Amino acid sequence: MSYLSLLFCSANISGMYIKMTQPPDLTNKADVLSRWLKRSRESQLSHHLMAEKLSGRHTLLGVVIVVVTVLSGATTIAADLGPSGKTALGLFTLFAALLTSLQTFLKFEEAANQHRLAGAEYGKVRRKLELAKTLPEDQCDTRLKEAEVDLNKLAQESPTVSQRIFKEALERSV
Repeated sequence: MSYLSLLFCSANISGMYIKMTQPPDLTNKADVLSRWLKRSRESQLSHHLMAEKLSGRHTLLGVVIVVVTVLSGATTIAADLGPSGKTALGLFTLFAALLTSLQTFLKFEEAANQHRLAGAEYGKVRRKLELAKTLPEDQCDTRLKEAEVDLNKLAQESPTVSQRIFKEALERSV
């Protein structure tokens, strides 16, 4: 697929499809280069924002798990509980186990790391494109072809960024 045809179809930005309402006006390599540079910047930022969001969720869930576990352990040690207290303590302990299972199942930190890596890869492509803007025509063509391969690979392998996070990245990159 040529670098022009890549831009005329629906574009996969970080795993999220965005339908273009009309083909962009790309009459030369400079236009392609500028568009890819913009897209790389937006994708880099959106993946870093997604990584921050997922790391925050991981930390919040971890703190809640620690608090619930400590409270149930302290209650067990400190109190002589009646039947209803024992039931409440049992439910509290089950709640802690449920939260721990959720944290393991949802894998927020693993997903955050995947987004960090994708953001770093988009940053690498962005720098390659920035360099291409300064190079002579023949070297620029080589960099564009390399960037095309990198962008296609990233579009297939990168985790999906939520639409809300991607819109936030678009607003920040203006």
